[in-house]
Amino acid sequence: MGNKQREEKIEQLSVGVDLHKSNFTVCVMREDGELLQEEMYRTTDQGYCSFVQRMHGWEEELGCSVALAVETTGNARFFKNWMEGEGFPVVVVNTNKSKVISQSTKKNDRGNA
Repeated sequence: MGNKQREEKIEQLSVGVDLHKSNFTVCVMREDGELLQEEMYRTTDQGYCSFVQRMHGWEEELGCSVALAVETTGNARFFKNWMEGEGFPVVVVNTNKSKVISQSTKKNDRGNA
Protein backbone atom coordinates (compact mmCIF):
# COMPACT_ATOMS: atom_id res chain seq x y z
CA MET A 1 0.00 0.00 0.00
CA GLY A 2 2.95 2.30 0.64
CA ASN A 3 4.01 2.15 -3.01
CA LYS A 4 0.49 3.02 -4.16
CA GLN A 5 0.52 6.11 -1.94
CA ARG A 6 3.86 7.18 -3.47
CA GLU A 7 2.38 6.86 -6.96
CA GLU A 8 -0.32 9.44 -6.20
CA LYS A 9 0.17 12.66 -8.10
CA ILE A 10 1.28 15.65 -6.09
CA GLU A 11 -0.31 18.82 -7.42
CA GLN A 12 1.77 21.31 -5.45
CA LEU A 13 4.58 21.54 -2.95
CA SER A 14 4.34 24.19 -0.24
CA VAL A 15 7.62 25.81 0.66
CA GLY A 16 8.03 27.90 3.79
CA VAL A 17 11.01 30.25 3.89
CA ASP A 18 12.48 31.97 6.96
CA LEU A 19 14.84 34.72 5.74
CA HIS A 20 17.75 36.12 7.72
CA LYS A 21 20.59 38.46 6.86
CA SER A 22 23.16 35.76 6.03
CA ASN A 23 21.04 32.63 5.46
CA PHE A 24 17.53 31.30 5.00
CA THR A 25 15.81 28.14 6.20
CA VAL A 26 13.48 26.24 3.90
CA CYS A 27 10.85 23.59 4.67
CA VAL A 28 9.31 21.75 1.72
CA MET A 29 6.04 19.91 2.34
CA ARG A 30 3.73 17.72 0.29
CA GLU A 31 0.01 18.42 0.19
CA ASP A 32 -0.53 15.67 2.78
CA GLY A 33 1.84 17.43 5.21
CA GLU A 34 4.82 15.12 4.71
CA LEU A 35 8.10 17.02 5.15
CA LEU A 36 10.29 16.41 2.09
CA GLN A 37 13.18 18.71 2.85
CA GLU A 38 14.48 21.02 5.51
CA GLU A 39 17.60 22.89 4.51
CA MET A 40 19.51 26.09 5.03
CA TYR A 41 20.93 28.21 2.20
CA ARG A 42 23.18 31.26 2.22
CA THR A 43 21.65 34.60 1.20
CA THR A 44 24.13 34.96 -1.65
CA ASP A 45 23.64 34.69 -5.39
CA GLN A 46 25.02 31.14 -5.18
CA GLY A 47 22.65 30.26 -2.33
CA TYR A 48 19.60 31.63 -4.14
CA CYS A 49 20.63 29.83 -7.34
CA SER A 50 21.09 26.53 -5.45
CA PHE A 51 17.64 26.93 -3.91
CA VAL A 52 16.02 27.74 -7.28
CA GLN A 53 17.75 24.78 -8.89
CA ARG A 54 16.46 22.47 -6.15
CA MET A 55 12.90 23.80 -6.47
CA HIS A 56 12.92 23.31 -10.25
CA GLY A 57 14.29 19.82 -9.55
CA TRP A 58 11.27 19.05 -7.32
CA GLU A 59 8.97 20.27 -10.11
CA GLU A 60 10.63 17.98 -12.64
CA GLU A 61 10.97 14.95 -10.34
CA LEU A 62 7.41 15.04 -9.04
CA GLY A 63 5.61 16.77 -11.91
CA CYS A 64 4.13 19.38 -9.60
CA SER A 65 4.16 23.11 -9.00
CA VAL A 66 5.98 24.86 -6.17
CA ALA A 67 4.44 27.70 -4.14
CA LEU A 68 6.48 29.76 -1.67
CA ALA A 69 5.57 31.60 1.51
CA VAL A 70 8.05 33.95 3.16
CA GLU A 71 7.75 36.08 6.25
CA THR A 72 7.97 39.85 6.04
CA THR A 73 11.59 40.93 6.55
CA GLY A 74 13.94 43.52 5.13
CA ASN A 75 15.00 41.26 2.27
CA ALA A 76 11.56 39.70 1.55
CA ARG A 77 10.92 41.93 -1.49
CA PHE A 78 14.28 41.01 -3.04
CA PHE A 79 13.58 37.32 -2.42
CA LYS A 80 10.01 37.58 -3.77
CA ASN A 81 11.14 39.35 -6.95
CA TRP A 82 13.91 36.81 -7.59
CA MET A 83 11.62 33.81 -7.04
CA GLU A 84 8.77 35.22 -9.12
CA GLY A 85 11.30 35.84 -11.87
CA GLU A 86 12.00 32.10 -11.72
CA GLY A 87 8.29 31.35 -12.11
CA PHE A 88 7.39 30.57 -8.50
CA PRO A 89 4.36 32.23 -6.89
CA VAL A 90 5.30 33.86 -3.58
CA VAL A 91 3.08 34.93 -0.70
CA VAL A 92 4.60 37.33 1.83
CA VAL A 93 3.21 36.63 5.30
CA ASN A 94 3.01 39.35 7.93
CA THR A 95 3.92 37.34 11.02
CA ASN A 96 2.42 39.98 13.31
CA LYS A 97 -0.98 39.24 11.75
CA SER A 98 -0.60 35.46 11.75
CA LYS A 99 -1.73 34.08 15.12
CA VAL A 100 -0.13 30.69 14.45
CA ILE A 101 3.31 32.31 14.27
CA SER A 102 2.98 35.38 16.49
CA GLN A 103 1.47 33.44 19.41
CA SER A 104 3.74 30.43 19.09
CA THR A 105 5.74 29.49 22.17
CA LYS A 106 8.24 27.61 20.01
CA LYS A 107 9.82 30.30 17.86
CA ASN A 108 12.58 28.86 15.66
CA ASP A 109 13.66 28.88 12.03
CA ARG A 110 11.99 25.56 11.19
CA GLY A 111 8.72 26.60 12.78
CA ASN A 112 8.79 29.98 11.07
CA ALA A 113 9.48 28.41 7.68
